[in-house]
Amino acid sequence: MINHIRDFRPALLEELKHFNRCTKKLKNPDHFCTQKELANNLQMSLRDVGKTLHAMTAEGLLKHDKSKQNGRLQDRFIPTNDRLYESKEMLLDTEKIIESKVANIRELAIKMRDRPAIKSIKMLPVLDDPNNPQEVAKARSHTGKIDKIGQNHLDQFCQDVNLIFSYLDSMSYATYDDSIEANDMTDKVIKNLRINFCNELTEILEYAFKPHSARLSHAIMEQIRMKIPTYFLIGQYQKMSKLKI
Repeated sequence: MINHIRDFRPALLEELKHFNRCTKKLKNPDHFCTQKELANNLQMSLRDVGKTLHAMTAEGLLKHDKSKQNGRLQDRFIPTNDRLYESKEMLLDTEKIIESKVANIRELAIKMRDRPAIKSIKMLPVLDDPNNPQEVAKARSHTGKIDKIGQNHLDQFCQDVNLIFSYLDSMSYATYDDSIEANDMTDKVIKNLRINFCNELTEILEYAFKPHSARLSHAIMEQIRMKIPTYFLIGQYQKMSKLKI
């Protein structure tokens, strides 16, 4: 079992800014929450509250002051910035997640190369007129057996690729509501991430298909196009951009 360490910073910063759980703020606009009140309101231990508040002060997220309240001098922590995470930090975190997912799909590509999702693929003639068995159309149809383990590798591969495209799209959407600061630097980072990933994805697929026949690679690629709509659309746009009148 993996023990996940809770990040207390978002909850504390939100409470210090908006007093969502504080019942005393409505009665007294000048009220500020003590560490004990924060611990009770957020259901945290007093030790975690104190440790996190001082760490946030050291990071520059809070200003530590002392003010009188109810006749006593008490510690007061004041937010210095509306943002807990800067845009650059969020971009870097997302980039690390994408790198991790790319490493996963590289490992899955090795498995797909060794054990493809389809085996024993054959090409069968398609009859142009079902009432005339002698007349065979020029068109051909592929048929093959599904390898369950190979298919599982392919499904996991497509799932991770779709997740990466979702991360890239979400980064772009986040610039619309200013969750991530929209500027030339941000646009350039997101664009480069998208271009680099698309290039890597092409290289990874070429590696996975290299030892297989063109017929088998084509059949597996048809599956991938159906399971990764974004990759299929990118391919369509590339083809359309090369058409000449």
